[in-house]
Parts: sequence; structure tokens; C-alpha cells
Amino acid sequence: MMKNNLIILSAILCSSFAFTQVGINTANPQGVFNVDGGKDNSLTGIPTSIQQANDFVITSEGSVGIGITKPSSEAALDITSSNKGILIPRLTTNQINAISTPSNGLQLINTDTGCLQIYSTISNKWNNLCPQSNTFIPKFIAYRTTDITSMTNNVRYNIIFNSLLFNELNTSGGSYNASNGGFTLSPGLYEISYGLIGISNDAGYQNNPANADIFIAAFENVSGNVAGSEIYGTSMEPNKGTTNSNTRNSTLFKTFYFRNTITQTFFLKAKFFNGTGGIISSDKIFSGTASYNQPHLDNFISIKKLIE
Repeated sequence: MMKNNLIILSAILCSSFAFTQVGINTANPQGVFNVDGGKDNSLTGIPTSIQQANDFVITSEGSVGIGITKPSSEAALDITSSNKGILIPRLTTNQINAISTPSNGLQLINTDTGCLQIYSTISNKWNNLCPQSNTFIPKFIAYRTTDITSMTNNVRYNIIFNSLLFNELNTSGGSYNASNGGFTLSPGLYEISYGLIGISNDAGYQNNPANADIFIAAFENVSGNVAGSEIYGTSMEPNKGTTNSNTRNSTLFKTFYFRNTITQTFFLKAKFFNGTGGIISSDKIFSGTASYNQPHLDNFISIKKLIE
């Protein structure tokens, strides 16, 4: 009989112990296991957020809380802090490459690039999450406030922008030369957008409306009227004359992308080309006449570096 009583008592004690909350430095544990690092938790109730800041808790749902005594049941690990962050392993590129079989979702910091890297077994590669300064690279936005007079048919003219809204190319190893309109761009992928207006004021077109005027714009890596250096070009045609007006307009708005492999200088150019191939007149205007002497905000360019 005594033996049976001991067995029953032992079972009760073991059962009680199995469901007892364990607290270290606290008589008021908030989970199955609770370490109160600062020994400052209250004897009853829920500790304040300041008191919880030095706590470590494991709940009955299996959630772990650091700095919080009631971690979210949806989180395996819930970390709360108002003055600290989290540090994950920091490895060099060589150390990362030495990991033979990375697990899907493995995360670390590459100390050579400063990027967070996450491994994907779907693509079998490390995906980079880099600081903002590495992914958004400065832009250049400018426009003309004065007209340009073109004196010769079928000649390329550099478009020089004299009003700069943003000129941040130098922060990415580039620059802008306002004297010749040159954009020096470092290696990378670029988005180029521009808008140009061409206005013809040649009375000869009034008498011969069949002649076509081709308005051409190009982004080239050689300055001046040089052929064969075009990176990107487009044209607007035909720009025919009419019997009741001697002013015709052409407008080009384009966006294109290109990868620059070395640091070099580019120029946005434009020209008129008369379909008959002859000189048009000294009145030939690239952008503007006396009646169009206000700032032409349509004459603009935007350069944005997307990625190194």
C-alpha cells in the first residue's frame, strides 16, 4: 500500500513539474521559460515595456521573445527593441563562395560589397540586396531657355542645355560640360529621355509644299557633325509645307536605354534635312523664331543611371 502511494505521489509531482513555468531572476515568469536579465520584473502582472527590454521568453506555442514577454504566436522569433538592431553573420566573398551547399533562404552580409545576400535554390545563386546608394544612382535633368538658330541644312548641332534642374552625374563618376553639351557617363545601364522641338520658317516651303523636311535627333559619342558615331537616333518626317503658312513644327519625344561599358562622353544632337538636299536658307531655325522667343521647356533631357 505504501508503495502504491509513493507511485501516485511521484506521478502527481512529475505532472505538476511538467506544467510549471520556469523563471530565472524572476518569481513571475511570463512563459514556459523566462529569463529576466535585469531582475526588474514586477512580482505580479505583466512587466512594463521597459522591464521587458532585458527579458528572454519561450512560450507554450514555441515562440521565442527577446525584449518582449508576449511574442507573437505567428512568429518563431519576435525581437523588440527601441535602441538596438540585429546582426547576422558577416562574411567575405571568398568565405561565401566556400559554402558548398547553401540552404534556400540563407542570409548573410557580404563585407566586400556591403550587400545583404539571400541564397535561392530556385535560381541557384545569391541574390543581392544592396544599400540605396548602390541601386539608385543620381540623375541629370536640364532644358533650354533660349532658341538655337541653324544656318546650314543637313548639319548636326550639339544641343547645349543652359538650365539645370538636377546635375548629379559627378557623384557617379560623370559630369556635364555646359560649353559643348557633353555628358560624360561612367560605365552602367542608363535611361535617356529627351524632347526637342524643330520649327521651320522658310518661305520657300510655302511655294513648294511637296518638299519634305526631316527632323533628326541622335545621341552620339563624338561631338559635332560626324557620322557613324550614333548610339541612338530617331527622325520625324515628312514635315511638309502648306499653302497658307510658312511655319512647320516637328516634335520628338523619346526614351531609350543603353549600357555604357567605359567612361566616355556623349552628345545630344539635332538637325533638319531638306528632302531635295539643298541649303534651305539663312532663316532656317532649329528651335524658335521671333514669335517663339519664350523658354522652350519641351527642349529637355533626362539621364538616369539605373545600375552599375
